[in-house]
Amino acid sequence: MDLYEQIIVELLEIYEVELAKEILGKSLEQSLKMEYPERVAKLEEMARQSQKEAKSTESGERLPKEKSRRNLAEKIKKSIVSAQPSRLMSLLGQALKYQEIQGTLNPNIKLNIYTGEIPPEREEVERFPTVVQKAVKFSLKSLALTAKFSPNGLHLAFGCMDGLIEIWDPSSAKLKTDLDYQAEQRFMVHNAAVLSMAFSSDSELLCSGDKLGIIKL
Repeated sequence: MDLYEQIIVELLEIYEVELAKEILGKSLEQSLKMEYPERVAKLEEMARQSQKEAKSTESGERLPKEKSRRNLAEKIKKSIVSAQPSRLMSLLGQALKYQEIQGTLNPNIKLNIYTGEIPPEREEVERFPTVVQKAVKFSLKSLALTAKFSPNGLHLAFGCMDGLIEIWDPSSAKLKTDLDYQAEQRFMVHNAAVLSMAFSSDSELLCSGDKLGIIKL
């Protein structure tokens, strides 16, 4: 209520009477109107008068504007919880990843996270690739026998001769370390060479089959 009162009084001081009335009529919550009926009534009366008349109805005890603002800021500060920038970025990243999984946001696009604007997609004629952008090299013991892209395009799975299954980032051609188990060197594994793989439609599950006929999910 203190914040609304400060805003409305300052608006009246600069002749923004219509805006002050708009805030009082539509923005001020009903719960505040019920809790502070006298203060709301006084503000409504001030809004009905000219700036000169509004000033004359104020008590002479009103603090100077800057001091009043500082006092208000101290009150508000007690109710505000701040989060570390790294935490905010983590939450933002999780929100974008969720949208990609749900299919509402295409992966690997340029996105203005503040406005939500996505550049329009350009219609391009599909052509055979003629340039090698990235290369992934495997040793002879861990040679990749099968590879599979996830439906959302964010993962590239390799099934290897030694039974290991690795998830790579298709854009950077690097092992995905945002997957905790891979960052800790704990990989999905079979006891025989992996010959076949398939992702679920939401890209969350991977089914794999090996040379001995064992299927894992």
